[in-house]
Amino acid sequence: MCITGWEIRARNCLCFCIRGCTKDNTPGCTRQACAFAGAYKQFEAKGVEVIGISKDSVSSHVKFAEKYDLPFVLLSDPDRIAIEAYGVWQEKKMCGKVS
Repeated sequence: MCITGWEIRARNCLCFCIRGCTKDNTPGCTRQACAFAGAYKQFEAKGVEVIGISKDSVSSHVKFAEKYDLPFVLLSDPDRIAIEAYGVWQEKKMCGKVS
């Protein structure tokens, strides 16, 4: 499925970009996605569609969503176009290594 920015703006959506997240299944990404999954029914009851965005591949997102039974769409943005537009991209720095 391909969703454009125009389609997102036309919907009542809450888009969350996984800030500083470099891979699905890392602790921070998992905590954030599972928190949104836990609150999903509350968003749904208010007519809000939840959409997650990160630079991971579609196949990675499919496995991640299945593993944690995520009830919302995860968008793949490998070129970081939407992520940078939201102003949430940042390089991860750990032990002097940038990823």
